[in-house]
Amino acid sequence: MKILIQHGRVVHPVTGTVLLQDLLIEDGKIALLDRGLNAQADLVIPASGLVVCPGLVDMHVHLRDPGLTYKEDILTGTAAAAHGGVTSVACMANTSPVVDSPEQIEYILNRARFGSGVHVYPIGAVSMGLRGEEPTDAEALKKAGAIALSDDGCNVDNANLMRDAMIRAKRQELPVLCHCEDTSMVEGRAVNEGSVSRQLWLEGRPAIAEELEVMRAAMLAEETGARVHICHISTAKAVDIVRRMKEHGVPDWYIGSCKKIAYLFPKAHAVAYVMMAFRIAWFKVHRPLAFYAAYFSIRAKAFDQEFMCQGMDVCQKKMREIIAKDKDASAVEQDMLTTLEVCYEFYLRGFTFRRMDLYLSDALHFRVDEEHKALIPPFISVAGLGETAALSLAEQAKGRRFISVEEVSAACPKVSKTHIDKLTEAGAFGDMPATSQLDLFAMLG
Repeated sequence: MKILIQHGRVVHPVTGTVLLQDLLIEDGKIALLDRGLNAQADLVIPASGLVVCPGLVDMHVHLRDPGLTYKEDILTGTAAAAHGGVTSVACMANTSPVVDSPEQIEYILNRARFGSGVHVYPIGAVSMGLRGEEPTDAEALKKAGAIALSDDGCNVDNANLMRDAMIRAKRQELPVLCHCEDTSMVEGRAVNEGSVSRQLWLEGRPAIAEELEVMRAAMLAEETGARVHICHISTAKAVDIVRRMKEHGVPDWYIGSCKKIAYLFPKAHAVAYVMMAFRIAWFKVHRPLAFYAAYFSIRAKAFDQEFMCQGMDVCQKKMREIIAKDKDASAVEQDMLTTLEVCYEFYLRGFTFRRMDLYLSDALHFRVDEEHKALIPPFISVAGLGETAALSLAEQAKGRRFISVEEVSAACPKVSKTHIDKLTEAGAFGDMPATSQLDLFAMLG
């Protein structure tokens, strides 16, 4: 088959030039490249005003398939790629379930066959479940079709495991793509450490959290001989580390990857961040209860119903207490202050919290009550009540009616007596009697 592309701006990747030319393709190969071609063709594509170039390759995409397809899937992701001129993508392993087995690699490749003709190259996980505890079987992943290994989205904190993974990857000639940031320094923190984070009383993400891991990745790469790629580099000192590595003979492919990602990461992700900001703003204005339910659910660990669900005055009093402590306020209190401020805004807009309810409350998420312009707090909003206990309580309450608080406590051994008392104070049990024993004198009147 012959295809003639006319009057396009042809990009020459070798010479780096862009010229107005025609392109004749025969059986999938470029046959002629010149201006004013009048060759016979089965298909003529007018490309005036368009760019003609080799297919673009995106080595860091999130197709969210399997498990997170409400965000994206392989078919929509490859269709978007094709529309933008991207003909090959490498998809990351942080899906649900994680791409840590040959079966998951095969699933991705099979789904990709029904896509838009875009080549999909799966990246397998470095550790099982991205937990950083046990390395994956690099050989099996390679045989299934993985082209690299990465725990992208999670740093592999265990240096010995990362070293072992690099040795295995080296044997299979698989690159290792590193997400470089020390988890203990950044977990739960949303902004960079600096003057702004201090003004907002937010724990910041220090630059050294990235720099330590970039240095570790470089040293392990040098020691094991593995090919290592830094997924996103963003600090001045990390760039300086790269410069020093180059002076000590670290391979150019490693240096090049750092420089390319440093340039691409902010621009590519900035669009996604701005679009998400618009969506969040829309919900805050037009679907406020849904917005606050999502916000408080995400920050449930920093939500304490004792101070936040008892009305505006209690909320404001706690805010003043924390602010008065100034720099003596603990990290937990500083985190709570941010949530308290949003709670205060929530009350000012005329909304309120209903009391916790054993049969209406969710384990982890705030529920919306549009009729009463209110939110129903989850069990986890009780201070100290962990996720496991909250889930156990919600599971036991499904399709069942308890006759006493005592029976609830017996059915949920993971919920301590202290937490039962706090749940009682929060109103979770309503007018439920404390014990299953009957009071004979009360019955006789």
